[in-house]
Amino acid sequence: AKIIKSGNTSISDFELSVAKIIMEVETSTDLKQLRELYIVGAKSIVYTNGRGVLILYVPVTLLKKFQAIHTKLIVELEKRIGHYVVIIGRRRILPVPSKKSKVKQYQKRPRSRTLTHVHEATLPDLVYPLEIIGKRIRVKLDGSKTIKIHLDKKPDNDDRIDAYSMIYKKLTGKQVAFEFPE
Repeated sequence: AKIIKSGNTSISDFELSVAKIIMEVETSTDLKQLRELYIVGAKSIVYTNGRGVLILYVPVTLLKKFQAIHTKLIVELEKRIGHYVVIIGRRRILPVPSKKSKVKQYQKRPRSRTLTHVHEATLPDLVYPLEIIGKRIRVKLDGSKTIKIHLDKKPDNDDRIDAYSMIYKKLTGKQVAFEFPE
């Protein structure tokens, strides 16, 4: 079982096929660390010229283990699927507690469950193995915001950076631009 969902949510056919591909990668390569790892969801987004992006959601507790084998795993998955592959930790956003809500809030909402924190924590997962060295928020005169992210080095493929900004826009609704030091 390479995919484990919480609660009584059902596993889609697409997620089953992705889990099957991950099993194939585990058996055919020397990625023995992949045995105890699993995903909690998968999503496909269509990108330009028919090329897609596969987003693998993993538990945040297993994210470091996935990042340890990131490059080998991504290369193998991209070879088999033909899409870009991104691994993101599955984080939960809790709503703002209000006085009118029916459910009584006994605990204060942790900072790690706020919308802002979840969106900020998604960025490093998205661009891994690149590192974020700076961040600026540019507000235009019409009120629209663009987040400018400074990455440590330029990747081999510029198309991947465009995919990153498109994925982040789809996931969070926020416009992001990536820049590199000269």
